[in-house]
Amino acid sequence: MPEAGKTLLEELTACVPGLIHWYPGHMAKAQKELQKKISQVDIVLEIVDARVPYNGRHLDLEKLAGRKDRVLVLTKADLAEAEAGEAWRQYYLRTGRQAFLVDAVSGTGIGRLGRYLRRPGLPARILVVGMPNTGKSTLINRLTGQRRARTGAAPGITRGLQWLQAERLNALLYDTPGVLQPKFLDVLQGLKLVWVGSIGPNAYDPAAAGMALAWYLKHTKPELLSARYGGAALAEGDTPAGLLTAIGRRRGFLAAGGQIDLELTGTAILKDFRRGSLGRVTLDNLAELQPQLQAEEAGEKRDNGEGAGRL
Repeated sequence: MPEAGKTLLEELTACVPGLIHWYPGHMAKAQKELQKKISQVDIVLEIVDARVPYNGRHLDLEKLAGRKDRVLVLTKADLAEAEAGEAWRQYYLRTGRQAFLVDAVSGTGIGRLGRYLRRPGLPARILVVGMPNTGKSTLINRLTGQRRARTGAAPGITRGLQWLQAERLNALLYDTPGVLQPKFLDVLQGLKLVWVGSIGPNAYDPAAAGMALAWYLKHTKPELLSARYGGAALAEGDTPAGLLTAIGRRRGFLAAGGQIDLELTGTAILKDFRRGSLGRVTLDNLAELQPQLQAEEAGEKRDNGEGAGRL
């Protein structure tokens, strides 16, 4: 349980020194380019890591896209909980967005997405946008049938904006660098984006980020931590720092003098999570986020002239 008098969010906030932020210069440039290019396209294809189907979205894109055909692609679906992924897909469908669950590495879901994107007549112009390291380039390579976009496990692989031809879709794909929001909603959003790998490693302390992730999972998915690191580590770790130390001891991560190497331990926890070694996890809980979602839906309706004045 969280420390007496503290919420889990407060404990996670205490794990990291200030609000995590990472907004390199090339992202600011890409954001400006997006604003120019979005008027030139027919479809906005937003790529979102299925483990963060809410916190992994670029919320400003809703306003930028306006009434364009918006398609939401929840990638890395194999790393997210299947039931939760489908619940989020259904939610987005109910709120007027086309949504698809995709594993771009294996190709699962690509055919269904491709059939929706294929249009008769002149080639459709499709803007492909999303946060860093969401599998955007891997998806583009699947859609084009060729290795056109650079891929990698680190955020920031794609730096420039480029048109790519997808003959099988009768479309032109406009590839963009991964772009974050200039400001995060809160510390937890920043942490979740670190955990899934959307924020570069220079922006955070791996020991602190791994410690926060382990503490979060202990309170939300303890069975996953127990299966990977042993029940004894969970029992010993009655504080975030104690849990990190217990996991490091369990894994044998020793530094000089026999001390636990906390940086190596934190890095290992992050890697285990990102590659699915801890199991399938969806970090955004649809039921818990209902108040925010309902408020945003009401705001969208007012922006579109629907239900003005009603909450």
